[in-house]
Amino acid sequence: MTTTVLRSVLPTFGVVLTLALPAAATAAPSGGAQAFSEPEVERIDCVTPTSESCAQGVLPAGARVRLVGSDLRDVRRVVFRGADGRRDDAAARVSHVGAGHADVQVPGTAQTGPVDLVVRGGEPVRAMPRVTVRPLVPAGQVDGHVFPIRGKHDVGQTETNNFGGGRNHQGQDMFAACGTPLVAAQGGRVRMAKANHARAGNYLVITGESSGLDYVYMHMQAPPTVETGDRVASGQQLGEVGDTGNANGCHVHFEIWSAPGWYTGGKPIDPLPLVRAWDPDH
Repeated sequence: MTTTVLRSVLPTFGVVLTLALPAAATAAPSGGAQAFSEPEVERIDCVTPTSESCAQGVLPAGARVRLVGSDLRDVRRVVFRGADGRRDDAAARVSHVGAGHADVQVPGTAQTGPVDLVVRGGEPVRAMPRVTVRPLVPAGQVDGHVFPIRGKHDVGQTETNNFGGGRNHQGQDMFAACGTPLVAAQGGRVRMAKANHARAGNYLVITGESSGLDYVYMHMQAPPTVETGDRVASGQQLGEVGDTGNANGCHVHFEIWSAPGWYTGGKPIDPLPLVRAWDPDH
């Protein structure tokens, strides 16, 4: 049996990870049908600085990686299968796709197991029989939540920034430099992503898996890195702080809504007491 070498290279730290994987087969022609080549993965380059995990031979959940190989142009999704059955499957859309590469963010809920490539208009292709995934362990978790900004920040406790604020302000404005990572305050299901509004800018809604609350992020620098329907883990990066929409300076307008959810019968809750409790700098 031939093998394909999977090498994970992190140039910043000079770390190289090598795994042996079965080579993907080339489909044989059937009758008069034209033969085609299935996508093959030769190595995985770590894009996010994760030297410790790469050195241990592990793909960290939440990290952005680059699949390098051949015939990858038509790959649309990467599915981390985890254990037997579909219950723990975690899929992610690829970006920056070319014939020889495709970028993907390892889902925060991904688990160790085989990995499939989903090709446009075709069946999933088994690319890797097993990849070890390092679980995402949120830093500073409090009561199942983490602070939604991962970096230097200002909670912005003024009448203008607070809930209510004399102008029906339904959330809390929290300030950080544009580009500062935004993370899931609690793991759950993405209710709305890739949305844009004249006032809210790029925004995202996540329904918490244990609380049932909706967590809303507005003014994101770019569309979120997750898709509607995706499962996310607490602390998983979702995008970055920005100033899109009607925003005065780089900040996130953060809302929390009771069940059944954001503008679907729920009611906004003052986030300030909660985010202060989750804030590692408070």
